[in-house]
Amino acid sequence: VAIHGTGTVLPPGPRLRPGRVQVMVGEPIPTAGLPAAARDEVARQAEAAVTAMLARLASSAAPSPALAPPPAATPAVAATTLPADDRGPREVVV
Repeated sequence: VAIHGTGTVLPPGPRLRPGRVQVMVGEPIPTAGLPAAARDEVARQAEAAVTAMLARLASSAAPSPALAPPPAATPAVAATTLPADDRGPREVVV
C-alpha cells in the first residue's frame, strides 16, 4: 500500500487538516512456500513496489484546490472499502 499527500493533512501536532490523500494498493507478493531465508528478498520486492507506486502517485498528483473545513458533525476521516481486485489510485478526502 502506498499513500501520497499525507504531509498536508497530517502536520506535526494533534490535528488533521482538510485535504486530499491518494492511496494505491499494489499486487500481492506471493510468499507461500518460501523459506525464512527469503525474507530479505521479499522485503526488497515490497520496498521496490511501494517506491514505484509512490512515484506513480507523485507524478499524477495535481494540485488540489483548497477545501473548506468539514462541518462539525462530519467525521474527520472518511473510510472507503475497495473491491479486492481494484488496484488503481484512489483519492481520499479527510
